[in-house]
This record gives sequence, structure tokens and C-alpha cells, in this order.
Amino acid sequence: MSKLKGQHEVITTLLITGVLIGVVGSILFWGMPLIQKSKDASVLESSEEFMKTLSSKIKFIANNGGRDQLVITIPGTIKFLPNDPAGPRVQLIVDTQGTIYATEAEIPLGRNECSRIEGTWAVNEPEVLCLTSRELGTNSYVTTYRLNYILLRTEGVVSYQIVLTGSDATSGQGHTLYLENTGTQQTENLINTVVSIDIV
Repeated sequence: MSKLKGQHEVITTLLITGVLIGVVGSILFWGMPLIQKSKDASVLESSEEFMKTLSSKIKFIANNGGRDQLVITIPGTIKFLPNDPAGPRVQLIVDTQGTIYATEAEIPLGRNECSRIEGTWAVNEPEVLCLTSRELGTNSYVTTYRLNYILLRTEGVVSYQIVLTGSDATSGQGHTLYLENTGTQQTENLINTVVSIDIV
């Protein structure tokens, strides 16, 4: 009888251990993708907020003068492209395992559509802020946020534009963007407000 009791305890222990391993395994199997999806959504939402904050700071400096800075808190690559054929722009590139955006489409994050190259003073915003999310493979996405500024025409003869200047730069998390209003450049019918960008 004591032999059966000892076997019973061993079998019970093995069964409980097996059940626990099965439960933990299924939690990991079903839970990890949900955790990763939540993490990716948080990174992408933070990236969007970062670019909106950057745009707000640039507009404030352009309108009021002075300087400001913004620490890069996003786990991605930020680029300043002053010589881009479409005009000076800031890009943020973020790699994730999932996305919260439609893929292969340009998505505006402001009131201007992504293809806009000029607008009307007091009707359009001075910036174009858009993103594109592309699927690179299974569980691999790259989302590119871009920020550039457009010419705003008035009913009169003078037009206005925020112009970004600085050196071509690429950096990432933990570095800082320095922004400074360096004055205006004026021609007969155009006033450019120049904001320099430096990534350190």
C-alpha cells in the first residue's frame, strides 16, 4: 500500500508539472504577440507625437524667434535632409514587427494632404506632415514620418515660407535636435523665415 501511495504522489507531481508547463506555454504562445503588438502601437503613437511636437516647435520659433531643443526619445533613426529635391525635410524612420497604419499609403497627420507643395495664407497650415508604412516581410514593417514646409501665398504680392537649413544629419535615440530662428530672407515677393536644425 505504501508503494502505491509513493507512486501516486510522483504521478500527481508529474501531472501538475505537465499542466503548469502547458498553461505557461499557451500563455506565452498567445500572449507574446499581443504584448509585441501593444509595444509596436506605443512606439508608433509616440513617433507620431514626437513629429507633431517637432513641427509645433519649428512653427513657434519661426513666428516668435529664439531657439529650442527636442531630445530624441524614439527608438528610430531621424534624418535632416536639407538638400532633398522636394525641399528640406525631417524624416523619422521606425522599424517594428507590426503596424497600426494602412500599408503602402501616404497618410497625412495634419490638415494638408501629402502631395501639397503650396497653399494659401490663413487657410492652409505651413507644414506637410505625413507617414508611409511598408511591410518588408513577415512581422517586419518600416514606418517613415516626414515633415516639410510649403510656400503660403497671400492675396497680395508677398508669399511666406518656413525654410529649414543646416547640415545633412542622421542620428537616433538619446541625441538632441537644436532649433534656432536665424532671421528672414526677403525678396520682392517672398519672405522666408529661416530655422536652422542641428542634431547633436
